Amino acid sequence: GCAAAAVGNNMYIFGGKKGEDALSSTEMLNIKEFTPTSLFYTKLVEKDDGNIIVKVSELIPFVNDVHHMKFFYTLLSCSYRLGHIDKSDRNQYMKEALEKASKTTICSHSIATYKVILKKALADNIIDDHTRYYLDREAEITHTSNAPFVNDIWMHVRMNTARIKKLEI
Repeated sequence: GCAAAAVGNNMYIFGGKKGEDALSSTEMLNIKEFTPTSLFYTKLVEKDDGNIIVKVSELIPFVNDVHHMKFFYTLLSCSYRLGHIDKSDRNQYMKEALEKASKTTICSHSIATYKVILKKALADNIIDDHTRYYLDREAEITHTSNAPFVNDIWMHVRMNTARIKKLEI
């Protein structure tokens, strides 16, 4: 297995055969030239002189799916356990990222994964019941509004509106 962590000003992935090696993200992925697939991972492996608080706050806008959220959760949890961020910072950044991720739940897999993350955040005392239900509802709204039948309804409404406008001319 592996875990993400922040040590001082640097971001590391702990992995290797016995979990003893500290690897950069590109080393962990065994990539000679890193070609990121998303802005989240680009920002994650970007070298900078900022500390973990700066890196985490810069990552939040790039949480664009539940996979980013899972990785972000691991990164923040490891940073907290290692003492690089305090509980209030962890909770604040996690809530912001969960809010952002609630707008990405467009398929059944993503909504299910998001609900598992919410359950974990509740168990880790990062969010309370009210916040869990609020974020769950936001994710459900996003999921429902992206359902194929809803998109089909909107397509027909737009087509009918266009026809009516032509008749009115």
